[in-house]
Amino acid sequence: MLGAVELWIAVPTGFALQLHPVATCIIAALGAMTGSVLILCIGERLQTRFARHFYENNNKKRYARIHKIFQRYGVIGLGLFAPLLTGAPLAVVVGIILRAPGGPLLFWINFGIVFWSIGLTFGSWLGSLGYQALQ
Repeated sequence: MLGAVELWIAVPTGFALQLHPVATCIIAALGAMTGSVLILCIGERLQTRFARHFYENNNKKRYARIHKIFQRYGVIGLGLFAPLLTGAPLAVVVGIILRAPGGPLLFWINFGIVFWSIGLTFGSWLGSLGYQALQ
């Protein structure tokens, strides 16, 4: 379930527990996907409350930059980069706040989770091979 919190924690923990790299990748990705689905299910109900706070408060100038970036890169950019940079649950919350449609948001975040899970697992596996070669 560490994947539900952050992939950067789940993948090294899998290697520390001496799990097979494929199992580590799958378990971390499934954990992150589970966290994303749960946040989306809960968050869609709270979307109007978040959006009202986001758009109507005195924080318009502060949030204008986030909104501008989202308008430029959209759901695809959020889904591909956020699982690595901010974590999948926070990416879903940001998508909900920015009124992204739930289906595409979940698809692209899950796509990003799988992509970065494979990348982080492969990088960690290569690092462990390098470490073993030095011993």
